[in-house]
Amino acid sequence: MGEKLHESDRLVIAGQPLPEELAPRDHEAGEAVASLVRDYLTWGPDQQAEILALVRTLREYTPRTPPQLAPSVRFYAQTGEPGPVILRLLGNRNLTQATLARLLPAVTDGRRDWPSSSYSQVGMGTRELTPDLLGDLAALLDFSDADLGELTGIAPAPRPADVGDLVWECRRLSKFDIGRVREFAADWPRLVTLGENLHESDRLAIASRPMPHELLPLAPHASGSVDTLLRHFLPLSPEQRAEVLTLAKSLPSQDRTENASMPFLYTLCLNNAGPGGVVMRLLANRNLTPSAIAKMTYRVTNGGRYWSASTYIGVSTGRTKLTPELLGELAVLLNIPAVELEALTGITPVGTPDPEVGDLVWECRRLTGDQIWQLREFAESLG
Repeated sequence: MGEKLHESDRLVIAGQPLPEELAPRDHEAGEAVASLVRDYLTWGPDQQAEILALVRTLREYTPRTPPQLAPSVRFYAQTGEPGPVILRLLGNRNLTQATLARLLPAVTDGRRDWPSSSYSQVGMGTRELTPDLLGDLAALLDFSDADLGELTGIAPAPRPADVGDLVWECRRLSKFDIGRVREFAADWPRLVTLGENLHESDRLAIASRPMPHELLPLAPHASGSVDTLLRHFLPLSPEQRAEVLTLAKSLPSQDRTENASMPFLYTLCLNNAGPGGVVMRLLANRNLTPSAIAKMTYRVTNGGRYWSASTYIGVSTGRTKLTPELLGELAVLLNIPAVELEALTGITPVGTPDPEVGDLVWECRRLTGDQIWQLREFAESLG
């Protein structure tokens, strides 16, 4: 069974201390994990799969102080007895006896409502680990019943739920990260309905998911060319703009190279579930860097917003507020209706829509730098 175990679990089973690099990232996250699990148990299979996938994509939290197990876990017996071993494994997932007392009633639909002291007794080896109790605790562990039987010598009763994978993935995150996952999950039903009108890659961007290779922008370094094209596109008449868009849509798509990637801005704001993070991920999904966003926003506002690239990075991380006016200006670069942006962000965009600009930016996402330059020359000839 050892080959299947996480390295930290092997040490915990052996009663050995965990080095910092293998300890849970935030030993204060147990209550946040319990809250997320309680929510998770109320969702349907599709939402459970979506949220588990989201949790797996989040970057590992880097704590300011050395990571460690929750202090209360240190009082468990460091023996090979079944009860202490299982409670130490749960402690390795940030689940203390107090957290278990709050969580097990939800996991067992109210059947097991023990005080925290009872779990402490199991961890200290003074209370028996029964098959029924092992089955209930197994719901929180990413172990098979066969592995648990081999580890404890006890055949666990059927587990009432199966959230072990979610619990394990959460040990990489901070309590604040987990709280943001809950916020996103609470909004998930609305986003599903909204997402029916969006590009598939935009749905992934909204959900803070990594972008699969087949949905990446074609040319990672072409955003500067889009800004140059926009300079010649903006002054055109509606009829001339339509000609440019027709040409853009007619250009053939080229094969993606192996080094195709999202702009670094996308990764930078993956963990920001706020409105600024959502909008900046959508812009990054159009192959726009902070520098390109700064230049293009300057253009579409006729110089009204003259911000540096670093300020837009602040929007992506939540340091700079996404105001209704800023959202209205950025919306020009997105081919997403204002009503849907408002539903996504909770902010009503203020400004004049210019849907042809967003359509052009989206089309450029699948073109090479040379093709965008061809469009730029065509737009310049029309002007």
